[in-house]
Amino acid sequence: MLNLGVSKKYLNIFLIVVFLFLSASCDYSKRSNTIVQIYGWSEWDCTDSEFRILKQNPGLDFLGLSFLKVKKWYSLEEFHKNHYEATLEPFKDLPYSDETLSEIAPTFEDSEAILGELIAEVDCDYPEDILF
Repeated sequence: MLNLGVSKKYLNIFLIVVFLFLSASCDYSKRSNTIVQIYGWSEWDCTDSEFRILKQNPGLDFLGLSFLKVKKWYSLEEFHKNHYEATLEPFKDLPYSDETLSEIAPTFEDSEAILGELIAEVDCDYPEDILF
C-alpha cells in the first residue's frame, strides 16, 4: 500500500513537470497569423495589421525610418508614434514654437502613407512572400 501511494505521488509530480514544460515551450503569439515576408528584410502580419523589419537596412536610414527596431512588431498607431517622436527628436532642445514643430512633424496620414509604401506589394487575400 505504501508503494502505491509513493508511485502515485511521483506520477503526479512527473505529470506536473511535463505539463509545465509543454506549456512553457509553446509560443502562441503569432503562430496562426498570416505573415508575408517582404524581400527578406521585413514582414507584414495580415491578421493583426502589423509590420516589422527582420534586419537593419541602410535604405531605412535614408528614408528617415531608422527608428524601427529589428524584430519588433508595429501597428499603424505605434509606427506613427515612433515616427513622430523620431522626427522631432533633433529639435527637442531648440527654441521652436509648437506651430513650427507641428509643420515639421509627420501627420498620421504621412505615417500611414509611408507604411503603405513599405507594404504596397502585399496582397493579404492571396498571401505570398515577396521575393526579388
